This record gives sequence, C-alpha cells and structure tokens, in this order.
Amino acid sequence: MGEELKSFDMQENVSDNDFLQDNEDVNFLSENEKYPSEGFKITHKHKIALGVIAIIVGVLVILGIILSSVGIFLVIDPFAWLTKTPNSFTLEGTVDLETYLEDIIEDEKFLRYPPKDSLKTNYKVRNTAEYQLTIDPSKFDKKNRGEIVDIYLEYIREFIQAPFYSSNGVESIRKRYSFNDNQLGSKDQCGQKSTHIRIRDYIEGPNKGSVTIDAKGNGSTKKAAMKFPFQPNPAFPDFPFDNSYGIEFETFPAAFQKLEQDYHVCNSTKFSRESRIFMKHMPSIETCYDILLLYPWIFPDITPDMYYNQIKAGDNETWWVFEHKAYLYSDENGVVFSGDYLGPNLGGGTLIESTFTLRYDSVNDAHSEKKKPIKSGNEWSLRRYSLDDGKSEEMDENVTKLLDNMYLYMAKILDEKEKKCSK
Repeated sequence: MGEELKSFDMQENVSDNDFLQDNEDVNFLSENEKYPSEGFKITHKHKIALGVIAIIVGVLVILGIILSSVGIFLVIDPFAWLTKTPNSFTLEGTVDLETYLEDIIEDEKFLRYPPKDSLKTNYKVRNTAEYQLTIDPSKFDKKNRGEIVDIYLEYIREFIQAPFYSSNGVESIRKRYSFNDNQLGSKDQCGQKSTHIRIRDYIEGPNKGSVTIDAKGNGSTKKAAMKFPFQPNPAFPDFPFDNSYGIEFETFPAAFQKLEQDYHVCNSTKFSRESRIFMKHMPSIETCYDILLLYPWIFPDITPDMYYNQIKAGDNETWWVFEHKAYLYSDENGVVFSGDYLGPNLGGGTLIESTFTLRYDSVNDAHSEKKKPIKSGNEWSLRRYSLDDGKSEEMDENVTKLLDNMYLYMAKILDEKEKKCSK
C-alpha cells in the first residue's frame, strides 16, 4: 500500500453412474470353474475372486451411506446446529407495517405506490468516509474481548488524543436480518438485483427495542453509487443522525441518508449509497410492497402484479457493537485536537465514530467477554463526516490527513491482510 491514501474528495469526477458400470461381468472363472465337478475344491483364483467381490460390495455399501447422507443434508441443513441460522424465514415483527405507519400514511407526502417520475435530487444525503480493519478471531485465542478493544483504542488515543477508553464506550447487542439478490432479485420476488436490505433489531443498549431498516448498494465511483434509488418515503422526517446513540427523538419513523467512501487495506476502496429508516418497533416485512412503503423508488422494474410477491429474510445474525464518538478540530497551525461529543449538530468540527462490530453465535455469547467471535465479518471501523455532521461538501484537510496516516499505521500493525499486502 502506498504511504498515503487519496483524500476523500467529494468533487472527484464521477465514473460455480453406477459405481460398477456393471463391470461387464468380469470373467474371473474358466468354463471348467463355472461348472465344477462334484468334488470341486476352492482354488486360489476363487479366493481372489471372492475377495474382489467382497471389496466391491463394501465400496457399494459405503457409497450408499454417503449418498443417503448427502440426500438428507440437502433437505436438512447439517450445520444448523452450529450457525443457529435458518436458510430463509418470514420476517414477522411485533406489528404489521401498514398498521405501524397508520399515523403517517395519510400524510399528503406519503407515497403508497412507486411514483411514475424519478426523484432527480438527492437531498439530505450526508458525506462520510469509513476506514475498516478486519479483526481475525484468532486474536481472541489468548486475550479476552476487552483486552483486544483496549489495544485498538490505545493506538487511536496515540494519534488523536480522543478520550476513547473501554470504560466509556457505548455497548449494544443487535440481531441483523437481510434481504439481498437471493431474496429480491427474481421475477417472482421484486425483480431487483444489487440491492441489499438490512434490518437491525436492538436487543441491548441505549437503542433497545428500536429497529433500523437500511437500503444499501455499492459502486466503484460516487456517481455510480448515487444512482441507487434509495430515497426514503418523503413523508418520513430527516433523522438528525446516522446512529441514534441513545438520543431521544420524538418523531418515528425517521430517515437518514449518506454517501460513503469505504477504505479497506491493500488499496481497496469503494463507494456506498445507504439510506436508513429508524423505527420504534420491529415491523413485519413479508412482501415487496412492504419495502415499497419505506422506499418507493427502490424497485425501478417492479410491476403491480409483483407488489405482493412473498419475500423471506436470508440471515439471522447476532452482533456485539461498541462505539465512541468525538469531534476533531484543527487550529491555524494545522494541529488537530479533540472535543467531546455533545449530540447531533452541536459540536462543530469533524465528527468521528469508532466502532467495534463482532459477530457471535447467540445473544448469550455476545454478553460474554471470554467468548470468541465467530469467523465472519468482525471489524473495527472509524467513520469521519464532512463538516456540519456530513451536510457540507467541505472537509477539514488537516483532520483527513491525520486520520489517513493513523489508518495506515494501524493497518500495518493490526490487520493480517495488510501485512500480506505489504510484503
């Protein structure tokens, strides 16, 4: 990886038999041996033939057992006991979605069906960048979760002097369900590929009981990412923040949108377009129409006969999340210093969010400091916003440069993939 990341420039120009085959009845015996005389005795050749037949029969029995097992595995997920995750399921919430929306559904801005015209503006889309490091579960072989978190936080404090400690972060546990190409892409579903719907149900933490429903798509450029039609229903007010972080907000549902540049190790970057709707309860999501009530433009090729096609969620995952927020500022000499997070739009400067996201088999496992995360998806990330909590096109270049350097430094020390890329 180069010594410096390209700064996040919002103005950048945007562009998978029979076993024997009957063996042709191999002639093990001569004609005399096939029709022996009355005093016939078993010869050495007979013993060989019988041995071969016994081996063949044994192989056939073993194959039969294997094939039978495979057949059973195709019907019953053999790893269900390990992952505790069904292949697909109907996402039944505590309330029907239309019932949940009944207070807002009569609003003149509310769209019950996809509009014929496209929404040409992308208003209220905030500008962010996210640095990501994979956390290999092997790190937890000899250290517990708190010790691993402290290692990362110490590097952060070294660079930005933000008061990020394991004692003062915000901890939460959430379940995550999703709909992707397998659940949305075919004609007997919603006819839309390259769209990922994620539902997060907060089980523990300051947001306990609340739910977010995200629409996300990735592009190689900002222009490509912004083409995803993820505008929320216009009747939903603009939520003041990406993550409520325990903030009381009276109006639900509410919506938040962002365009994010994702930094990964080995010079891997992409852009993502994401919209998020905040709710107080888990709604049932059972048809394409349920999603259209939230995101009216999301399925450009859908036709009325597809509205009530049934859809099923494809994941049921448990995540432990640990967050810190702060504002970073720079003085006239370019020196960066930090300030406390006071709430949305209250701190000025550059808002940053440090987040650990670790996946577990169950909620009980996520509660334990000593339980090792499962293999997939564990990461630490740092998100930075443009000025004015992402609403501005401008960024503090001194803050951006410092965070770029911090990310490169941490990646080379803490990320196994980055170590391989650097050789």
